[in-house]
Amino acid sequence: TPREPDPSVLRIAQLLTASPLPQLKNLREAISLEVERHYLARLLDESNNNVKTACLLADITRGRLYQLLKKHGLSMKSKENVNR
Repeated sequence: TPREPDPSVLRIAQLLTASPLPQLKNLREAISLEVERHYLARLLDESNNNVKTACLLADITRGRLYQLLKKHGLSMKSKENVNR
């Protein structure tokens, strides 16, 4: 059976085929946001929602991770995984 297309890929495809054609800078920003959100979701999954592991994998600070999660409406699934 065929796999369901990733929602991020579908959103990017919609942006690329939008009418009227968006300005390049707006298209770049929208695609960048989609890629960043997809990356963060995968990062949370691969780190098992562990803040320390996620920060190490992404090579970012804890503060930056939380900024990005807030920006994209994402959160750690369990507060138990937050290493202080």
